[in-house]
Amino acid sequence: MPPVPHRRVPIEESMSIGRARAWGAASIINAIPDWRGGAFAIGLETRARVEVGGDLHGITATAWGMEERVDTRLIRSAVQDIIGDRRVGAHVEVESGVPPARGLKSSSAAANAVVAATLRALGRPAGREQVVHRGVRAARQAGVTITGAYDDATASMMGGYVLTDNRRMRVLRRGRLDRRVLLLIPPKRAYTAHTPVARLRAYAPASRHAFTLAMGDRLEEAMLLNGLLTTQALGAPLEPLLEALQRGVQGASLSGTGPAYAALLPRRGAPGLARAWKRWGKVLETRVQNTPGGPIR
Repeated sequence: MPPVPHRRVPIEESMSIGRARAWGAASIINAIPDWRGGAFAIGLETRARVEVGGDLHGITATAWGMEERVDTRLIRSAVQDIIGDRRVGAHVEVESGVPPARGLKSSSAAANAVVAATLRALGRPAGREQVVHRGVRAARQAGVTITGAYDDATASMMGGYVLTDNRRMRVLRRGRLDRRVLLLIPPKRAYTAHTPVARLRAYAPASRHAFTLAMGDRLEEAMLLNGLLTTQALGAPLEPLLEALQRGVQGASLSGTGPAYAALLPRRGAPGLARAWKRWGKVLETRVQNTPGGPIR
């Protein structure tokens, strides 16, 4: 993929502003076991506003998500990587409806929104794939990802669902999903640095089978198998998945490394599931977000 054209910002240039948005996402298949993963965008939005100019000093950032203060290392890494010129500063503001450290791809959404907003502020045209690649690079530099989370970042930026090879950073399949989604968001957080990678990779053969199901348009079966594997590997509660199955949900899973769960609701809904899930945390209903992210006015 050709690099995003670089334009040095003149020191005397007045401040310019860019705005952009991206979406949270939920897992179809966790990419840690076998490097191939899948995710779908959800209707939880992250917005970024970036000011760039020679009158600013360094990279300053403020970020909030679901009424919680958010770590800004990834945000500052993404902006500095794009600007390049230390004589040019930036101020970044991020507001996110994606709860952080719950497995709902808050880092991917923040990176995508900030990268797209920074490029807009600099007047550099860039396609969504280029935004995703830059965001993945920033996430790796900030140490907030294990595989690069290319599946999560692509779903967050492109909308709909994606199946990807994260090692080669290739999209193998993508499409729309017109479905409602139920999210279970426990109060605790789960951080990438604490992920038992070896335990997850021990499930690689079963994860490969889940990916084959997904590539055969059996997304819900793939999602459920992923949920059974990841809850077992991570010691997460199985009961939320069983509650979903008992109410006719065919596609439910732990999202990422948790602790959040996501369920693709049947057309007729899943009566009683929201009430049952409230035993473990906050419950939100949203939809698969099929509209791409990117710059906004």
